[in-house]
Amino acid sequence: MKQILTFVLLAVFVNGYSQTGQNVKTDVNSEKFPEISIRWNDYTPEVRNKSVFSITDNGTERIFEMARSQETKNKSVLFLWEDMNANGLEPYNFTRKTLLEFFRETILQNGDRFGISVFSRERNHEDLLQPLVSDFTDDKNLLVNAVENYRHNTAIVNEQPKYSDLYKAIFKGIDLLNAEPTDNIKVIVVFTVGWNLTGGGAKSDASELTNKAKENHIPVYVALYPVHSTGVEIVTIAEDTYGKTIEYADAKNQLANFYTSLNRQHSPNEYRFTFKTDTEKDGKLHNIVLSVNGKQQAHYSFSAPAFSLVDWAKKNIWLVAGTGAAIIAVIVLIIILTVRNRRKIKEKLNRVQNEANTKAEETRKEAELIKEQQISWQQRQERKKREEEERSEQEGLAKLMRVKNMYPRLQCSVAGNKFVYTAGQPITAIGRTGENDLVLPHPTVSGKHAKIVFNGSCFEIVDLGSTNKVIVNGQFVTHAALKSGDIIGLGEAVITFYL
Repeated sequence: MKQILTFVLLAVFVNGYSQTGQNVKTDVNSEKFPEISIRWNDYTPEVRNKSVFSITDNGTERIFEMARSQETKNKSVLFLWEDMNANGLEPYNFTRKTLLEFFRETILQNGDRFGISVFSRERNHEDLLQPLVSDFTDDKNLLVNAVENYRHNTAIVNEQPKYSDLYKAIFKGIDLLNAEPTDNIKVIVVFTVGWNLTGGGAKSDASELTNKAKENHIPVYVALYPVHSTGVEIVTIAEDTYGKTIEYADAKNQLANFYTSLNRQHSPNEYRFTFKTDTEKDGKLHNIVLSVNGKQQAHYSFSAPAFSLVDWAKKNIWLVAGTGAAIIAVIVLIIILTVRNRRKIKEKLNRVQNEANTKAEETRKEAELIKEQQISWQQRQERKKREEEERSEQEGLAKLMRVKNMYPRLQCSVAGNKFVYTAGQPITAIGRTGENDLVLPHPTVSGKHAKIVFNGSCFEIVDLGSTNKVIVNGQFVTHAALKSGDIIGLGEAVITFYL
């Protein structure tokens, strides 16, 4: 009887419920139907105003509200360095000087990554790009060293010596950037005199290059070194991909300025449009078209909620309320008569049940207490046994160290201070805090950084989950056997192991 009452009350008084269809695309939100919102990312640098947009819903143009946002992103920048033999020493020096000044003097955003590849010409092989660093990196020193150590290409080329396979190098650069994190802004900066090779398997279609760069949202910036005369085709590619030309005379400053403006220039503008539809709740799929300056840019679709009994009840609320009230009155009368006769019986049954529950609970608690006491006693015995076994093992290892006279010396260097520590026990704890056997007071050393353990035949070092890890002879390790002369790095502290 109570279940019937509950059902009727829910049917009559339920409020605010609506069935929402699933979105076909994640860029569409119809949860607040009939309000619909759509999202569109525009990779062109310009900021568009509301007047250039139009939205049609099932062929009907809608009035909408618009909001724009732009998120700061990390960047992956690939420098392509053209280095040809003919007339090439001056461009080589220009590129080398500009890159060194950029990496030494520019403040780089955390998380930004850089790659450098050199190119000249290709004869139908895959080694056109010569990477100066093995992968994209944020290590300034590594990048500076790579540029400093690269030497000018002096290879003799008989045919078209002034021309490089410029377009093909940029094509390959786009492929390299596509392997970088999907969410990063990706940019190519090419240092070139602007002459592209034709024939011999070279890429010569500038429009194909422009289309690929735009499809992958990769602008091409050109640091142009003037050699006699330079064609404008590479400059046009830069403009068409939303890049820029970096002038030779002011390359240092322009390169730094372009880097600081990358987020503003190339983070996609996210536009969010919100409108109301007059589509009926029919459970069907409906189409939305977004246009810019009259040209269709994106197609979306959403499912309208299906008709439901709840919607019908809201439209006929007085009929539902009157019927519900009559049913409730009948049910309440029946309940009152039934409850009067059953109340005493129910109270007696409840009293007996409560007494039984209380007794059962007391018995359960007593049993749990006895069980906890037994477990606690057993745990104490096991802990005592383990401690005795560990103590016996350590005593045995200490005795073995004495017999073999194996007391390693640890020559320590911390923040310019040097001292020697002799390990006299099978386990030597090392860390920044005073509870360790060997204390290395430096912020790069963890509180409990590592331990040196004698295993009966040799000494081993074990990383205790430190922040800056353990390095042995230049290699990161979590566990390694030590030999005399090994150099151990714990943060910025250095230990030389002698046995």
